[in-house]
Amino acid sequence: MVNFKVKNGSKVLFWQDVWCGVSFLKTQFPDLFRLARFNDATVQQMLSWNGEQIHWNLSLVRNPNDWEEEGVCNLLAKLAALEPGGKALGR
Repeated sequence: MVNFKVKNGSKVLFWQDVWCGVSFLKTQFPDLFRLARFNDATVQQMLSWNGEQIHWNLSLVRNPNDWEEEGVCNLLAKLAALEPGGKALGR
């Protein structure tokens, strides 16, 4: 399996490339992948910067149901653990 160095995220697919962990986000979070409005979005398209703070826009086709919210929280926690400007994310 290939791991990607994200840099600015313009060439790495958010759901379909291995860049956050050891497997695709679509296999780590299959329920959220099915809800994703843009299954082929890049990492760059899914995030925005507010100063030094990252905001992730998952862009789901609908609000998650109660039983799906844990997956959203787990994904956002995984993304929050990434170090901006570090190994995974750079500007």
